[in-house]
Amino acid sequence: MAINLIEKLQEKLGYEPIHKIDPNTQQEKIEGHETNSLAQAAIPAVLVGLFKYTRSNDNSDELQRGNNFSDWDTALFAENAENVIDQVAAYAGVTAEEARGEMAKIVSETIRIVRENIGEQNDGQRLRDTFTNQRDQILLYLPPSLHLGEHLNDPAMDDRTNKMEGPISSLMHTIEKVFSSSDSERDHNIKQDTTRNDV
Repeated sequence: MAINLIEKLQEKLGYEPIHKIDPNTQQEKIEGHETNSLAQAAIPAVLVGLFKYTRSNDNSDELQRGNNFSDWDTALFAENAENVIDQVAAYAGVTAEEARGEMAKIVSETIRIVRENIGEQNDGQRLRDTFTNQRDQILLYLPPSLHLGEHLNDPAMDDRTNKMEGPISSLMHTIEKVFSSSDSERDHNIKQDTTRNDV
């Protein structure tokens, strides 16, 4: 079953809706009401961190098995954990401790939602696929001022093309997805895309 992690997190944690980032202005596309700036920064930051973390087969399998994830910050952002938390805090105008606490809640809830979505199948590949399928959606909401791509050694994440939508952008994102995947995941994605095209 396809899910939208951003919508699910907003619903489960009671956040106001967050907004997509305009590719031209690199600012939030405000749609008639204010947003929670902490959620705007923390949700996509955590989801990008989880996406990157699950590129490793071992990490995905461990996360799926439900092993303790108490050191989520260093697991997701390595030596840049403090910088990422500070950037989220600065964006939201809160303390680093407030940002860390909110991000920890988002990590826990995301893992719970994804495991629930996968169901009984104890399969790291399905967990990895879930985050792969969410990548383009997540990046539409990621504020560029967080410089998350820089902190995760993946500068393409901060590129404004990730904020674009439409058929050409979708094709570009599919190609990016293939090249940002692990080898086994890349083979799996190519097989899935071929099957879809044959239908």
